[in-house]
Amino acid sequence: MSAKRIVAEAKRGKSVLPSKKALQQKRAKTSDEKERAGHMHSLGALCVEDGDIKGGQELLREAWEIRKGLLGENHRDTLWSMSGLGGVHKILGEFEEAEKLLAECLKKQRKDLGDDDEHTLHTMCELGALYGLDLQRLEEGEGMLKQCIEKAKEALGAEQGHDLALSSMYTLALVYHDHEQVEKAEKVYLELLEKEREVRGDSHSDTLATMNNLASLYDKSGETNKAEKMYVECLEKKTGSLGAEHPSTITTMHNLAALYDKQGSQKKSEKLYAEHVEHMRSKRGDSHAETLEAMSWLAEEYLRHEKEDKAEQVAKESVEQARAAMGDEHPLTLSANVASPSSSEAFPAA
Repeated sequence: MSAKRIVAEAKRGKSVLPSKKALQQKRAKTSDEKERAGHMHSLGALCVEDGDIKGGQELLREAWEIRKGLLGENHRDTLWSMSGLGGVHKILGEFEEAEKLLAECLKKQRKDLGDDDEHTLHTMCELGALYGLDLQRLEEGEGMLKQCIEKAKEALGAEQGHDLALSSMYTLALVYHDHEQVEKAEKVYLELLEKEREVRGDSHSDTLATMNNLASLYDKSGETNKAEKMYVECLEKKTGSLGAEHPSTITTMHNLAALYDKQGSQKKSEKLYAEHVEHMRSKRGDSHAETLEAMSWLAEEYLRHEKEDKAEQVAKESVEQARAAMGDEHPLTLSANVASPSSSEAFPAA
């Protein structure tokens, strides 16, 4: 459960870094080792944001080693790379190494930078999130995250304070959510959602992530009417701001369709997937891989509802479109053919 949550934390609110290409060019051109280490640190953080966790880990480790040699182990920049590396170990599930680095880093930052420094608070949030994964250390992690939220509000300027406080609130809500502490999670999510709407706007990716998670909390706790209302609003906003084909939009679509199935609203879930197919046809074309994937989801939905004839019709159409565009031997044609309910392997009834 925690792996998805950790990756979501890593990606959240990261939109201020230069492009990879720009950083790689700067890194290649500079002969100044201190400057080079800075570019490597930023490039490593960007790799993590883009999902290249291992690549980001190596860059952050190298930046940390260079900075230790040039600036000393306790320099602000050295500790920042150390904290970043600890966070990456957490993402990779290497929790012992993550705790070792983060705890040592936090101790040094508190001593040399103070409790109210932005870097200190970021490391505190990372370590609190790590402890929040373990039920035995939940109280300790909860305390650190709450402390980080309060200190970020008090000690940092408006923009930095908002960003760190909101990020820490998001992490705290996810910790409660993971441990099924529904009332606590709901309280933090609602407060966070209100603040994000005020600071970032209704259609910001972080606001929408909070909406999706709150809807999921309601769904799992049996409050299906609240869940449906929030999923519908979230899907509309994601479709408008990110596009119907965006992975985050598709995640919310699947969540809403599953909720409709749970409620017995089969027509609503089928309509949802059918509308997605039509959107992908108009956006990508009939034979695009994403269109064929959307058709496979619709066929799967028909099979869940024991509508084999409709599932067969959609699957056959998918095969024909792939064959017409790419030929019999293209991987998309073969995969579509295998997925047909009349072939040896039907769509899984997930």
